[in-house]
Amino acid sequence: MNLGPPCQNRTIRMNLQIALAVLSTLSTKPAAQELFRVVDVESTIAADGRIAFVSNRGGNGMQLYIASADGSTLRQLTDSEGAKDTPAWSPDAKRLAFVWVRDGQADLWSIDINSLSTQQITKSPHNDLHPHWSPDGRSLLFTRYREGNESSAERLDLVMIDADGSNEKQLTTGSSASYGSWSPDGKRIAYWRYFDDNADIAIADADGRNERRLTTDSAFDGWPSWSPDSQRLAFARVIDDSSTELYVLDICSGDLRLIDAPAGRKTSPKWGVDGRSLLFDRGYQGQTGIWRVDLEALAPAPKESGSCAE
Repeated sequence: MNLGPPCQNRTIRMNLQIALAVLSTLSTKPAAQELFRVVDVESTIAADGRIAFVSNRGGNGMQLYIASADGSTLRQLTDSEGAKDTPAWSPDAKRLAFVWVRDGQADLWSIDINSLSTQQITKSPHNDLHPHWSPDGRSLLFTRYREGNESSAERLDLVMIDADGSNEKQLTTGSSASYGSWSPDGKRIAYWRYFDDNADIAIADADGRNERRLTTDSAFDGWPSWSPDSQRLAFARVIDDSSTELYVLDICSGDLRLIDAPAGRKTSPKWGVDGRSLLFDRGYQGQTGIWRVDLEALAPAPKESGSCAE
């Protein structure tokens, strides 16, 4: 699957495929620590350190699982028909928002991790992807994919909705934007967007205003993830069909650091609770797994750095 963006429509279709199905690739023996076996992807970390992800290890397609921070104490949450994708922990770590694909339609749902009761959040005729909770737990930010027709091109938009499925509001217009998330302090959102047919990382106020483009590389930059202190973004840059690199960007200074991680297609970075590590999906030589890399070598962000980024 080509992650590069030779044209906007092709890349939109590629991102929908990623959200609806399985990332393919990887596993060797590098310095990073492998936490899970193959076909475990789309990890997300709770405030208490637990990890949620999707896997087909149960034999019934991609289902939701949770595990302790070190990858042990595994628990399966779903076993129903239809692929599950991109889980996101609520701030109180009691629920997961996720994508449920049934009959080719992707909608947002949430699940109580104790009772396992589920609630449908979106019922759009379009495909809704990549949910992310607001820091207060009252809202969700997600990507809506609209298929093209004779009168309009296909596109991706960022949409905000209350956690109960009410008060939907589209935040982006113009070129396609996707993979949005709130900063932990609730002041900003980060996402990737097309600028002159090139996908780059951007941030904006929480309501979508005052957009600021952060990267300008000719490669596809995507999958932005906020650090716990809201001062940095981790993201993946596509090098070619089978290779990406992980970077950490200091929003205030613009300092960009390449993360030393094993070769392969590395996507969906997520920060550890203490900001000292990243989880990411790594595809390599036909296998896929969730990996962790240590970030202790990164210098701490200056305490005043947020002021010049706002």
